[in-house]
Amino acid sequence: MLECPICDATITVNNPKEGAVVVCEECDTEFELVQFDDEWDLLEVGEEDWEEDEDF
Repeated sequence: MLECPICDATITVNNPKEGAVVVCEECDTEFELVQFDDEWDLLEVGEEDWEEDEDF
């Protein structure tokens, strides 16, 4: 079970897979499942990766 970072609702994921998209039933926000240090986390779909290098 994961907690929605937007509305704090519980999101249940039965078979988590890296890159899968889940939707919070409370606020209808889409999240991508990502795994950090053997723990699952939610990344809002469309959210930019702040660690991305930009060439100028």
